[in-house]
Amino acid sequence: MASKKPFLVALLVHALSSGMILLSKAAFNMGMSTSVFVFYKQVAGISWSLSPCFLKVSQMNTMLLLAKNGYLDVLVSCICWALWLVLQAQLLRSYPSKLTFTSIQCLSSAVQSFLVAIALERDPHQWNLGWNFRLLAVVYCGIFVTGVAYYLQAWVNAKKGPVFHAVMTPSNLVMTILGSVFLLGETINLGS
Repeated sequence: MASKKPFLVALLVHALSSGMILLSKAAFNMGMSTSVFVFYKQVAGISWSLSPCFLKVSQMNTMLLLAKNGYLDVLVSCICWALWLVLQAQLLRSYPSKLTFTSIQCLSSAVQSFLVAIALERDPHQWNLGWNFRLLAVVYCGIFVTGVAYYLQAWVNAKKGPVFHAVMTPSNLVMTILGSVFLLGETINLGS
């Protein structure tokens, strides 16, 4: 079972990420600003990764912000994500505390996403979160993806290296397509 653990954890990370894509798409369809969403997601991730319950026991931002702009931006995002996985593996060799690493990563991306969001979103109503689907999407994506999945990704990266995690990325695509069809009722087309 120990040899299958990194494989199962990598699948879980991609399943959580797929859930993030589906929930965030639904929130965007309901009118939520992408830049505000990313900021709130990072703050939720920081809050959870620094909580005492997690102390007992960290990608997609660029995709969410840039996917609307075209294939070149998505390609650049994927290249940056791949480079980040390689850099993460190197950093974890000299900085083995995955929890602190996840918290620092979340804090850094929260600051960056706040600067982008404040520059792009001038409507104060977009910054309001009520007891609705927008809050659910932010909390799920922040806690389960930014907090838990980043930590688990760092664990897989430390155990098996960056290529192992990157090879599992197509499973995210398959899970997202299936979720789009069955949960969001979208029609999937080949091409544009």
